[in-house]
Amino acid sequence: MACSSESRAPVVPVPTLSSSPGAQRAYRRIEERWQDLPPDRKKELLPELSDFLTRFPVDDRARMVRLYFALLALDQGRPGTAHSLARQVQEGPPGAAKDFADVVEAAALLREGKLPSALALLEPLRGKIADPEQLGIYSEQFVRALVAAHAYEHAISAMVDWAEQTPQSSREQVVAKIDGLIKEMPPVAIEAGLAALAEEDRRDSFGVRSTRGDARRWLMTTALSRLVHIALTNRDPELARRLLDSGELRLGRDESREALAALAATGLGSARVAGRSMGIVLDVSDEVSRRRSAEVVEGVTRALGLPAAASDPRAVQLVTREANANTDVDRALRGLAGDGATILLAGVSDDAALAAASFAERSQVPVIVVSRPPSLPGALQFTFVAGVSARDESAAIDAALVASRVQSAARVGEGGASCEGPAATAQTHFPVEQWKHDGVDALVLATDGGCARDVVAESSLVGLSPLLLFGLESADVADTVPGKKLVVSAGRFPFGVAPPGDEEREYVERWGTAPSWFEALGHDAARIAAAALSDFPLDRVEDKGAVVGLHWRAQGRLLHADVPLWTTKARGFQGANVLQRTLRVAAVEAGVVGPSP
Repeated sequence: MACSSESRAPVVPVPTLSSSPGAQRAYRRIEERWQDLPPDRKKELLPELSDFLTRFPVDDRARMVRLYFALLALDQGRPGTAHSLARQVQEGPPGAAKDFADVVEAAALLREGKLPSALALLEPLRGKIADPEQLGIYSEQFVRALVAAHAYEHAISAMVDWAEQTPQSSREQVVAKIDGLIKEMPPVAIEAGLAALAEEDRRDSFGVRSTRGDARRWLMTTALSRLVHIALTNRDPELARRLLDSGELRLGRDESREALAALAATGLGSARVAGRSMGIVLDVSDEVSRRRSAEVVEGVTRALGLPAAASDPRAVQLVTREANANTDVDRALRGLAGDGATILLAGVSDDAALAAASFAERSQVPVIVVSRPPSLPGALQFTFVAGVSARDESAAIDAALVASRVQSAARVGEGGASCEGPAATAQTHFPVEQWKHDGVDALVLATDGGCARDVVAESSLVGLSPLLLFGLESADVADTVPGKKLVVSAGRFPFGVAPPGDEEREYVERWGTAPSWFEALGHDAARIAAAALSDFPLDRVEDKGAVVGLHWRAQGRLLHADVPLWTTKARGFQGANVLQRTLRVAAVEAGVVGPSP
């Protein structure tokens, strides 16, 4: 996403005109009432909107009336109606109405969880909408889409734009909405955004007051208040200490400062090193995270030879703690470090990976994060990224669809049909009948293997036989379902993408199945960690200086560990903090994965 303010489109508003005085008078009344009524009373306009379309169905102003109808339909939970009305307007001539129709269409897509499609409509409209009412609706949808997509840095900037552009009469409502959206962001993202806002404030106009400066400083105060609340509620002494140390930011009430100072002084125990041990955070916050965590642990234990190796004092031992929310990730990591784990593993979701990275950098304890979020805080030193970014995987999938001359693709997973959402019909969970009707000739299965099998089975029931493109998380089941298939591959994953070696054959023979993507990531993380800890002392170390030295030693050993891995041809981090790999798309024929033609 190109979200910098320098890339805004030029403002070229094209007015929407009425063709008769009667239509103009009727529309002017609708427009005035729409602007004056609070959000919960705008539905009172439905009779006037209906009357206008009955009397002036072909008037140019009817396009805007349809969009008002669409917005009310969204409020009533009817995105399908909103789609239909917005698309009628989009088919008309370019101009202000068509731009606003794109906003309404994006709002409907956002309600359906189709974030990439919504952002693709919203981003080109930055700086293009002139009408204050429409601009407010656009700003809200853009910020909501960025927050939902975890593009928090861009969301903070867009929040400043939104607050700056809001008329005084609507400021209170917008402030409440932005405050609610900030509460949805993980603390590490709020901290990073706050630091960026403070830096911008220091550079801005040598202290000259401006509307944007006022909006920015209000947002800084709101973000800071949220962080103070998080620190005190979660009893987080490290966050409290960082807030107290932020010299240019004022905390306001004396009692807040005193409470933070008392909390910062408590600490939550010191890190120690207990032999050669690795700690894992089991994320149990939702079904997807629980499944991924279980697969990661399976990969780690098998790679370390546990439980058989547990009796060997020279072997790497495993310590685990659970976290049921992103705010608990920090606490779990701190607990693992206190238990004596030298290298930690966490972050099976983007938000959890951000929280884990923040802990690693401020605590200087090496953490391998499983997921690779769109952005990470600052320069990495103690954070090691093992996973693949969703953007890289999507790029590989899109290229494969183009190369395969796919005309119409449907997606299952993030940005598409949901495995956990409501059923499409009484007979099928997924909209397979609609896909067949729409001529879908490819299904992108960006989901787990069990869900992918269900999609294929339901498609077969209705006679839909598209090209199947399996993402990394479902790649291990690609050779178990019928049909023409492609699979995203990385390194030796999934097994069969390259001629199998002795290790792969032995693994399948022993465990009866090939590893999943997250199991393979757990395997690779354990391999690297075991190599880094291979010559660590076996005794328990509690001296603070010695513990710090061992953490730095582990950090250096992680950077340069040289071991064969499954998910990449690289033999470790190779001096960087992000595991390098090239994603490819391979064809699956008769149970064998091979190079794509």
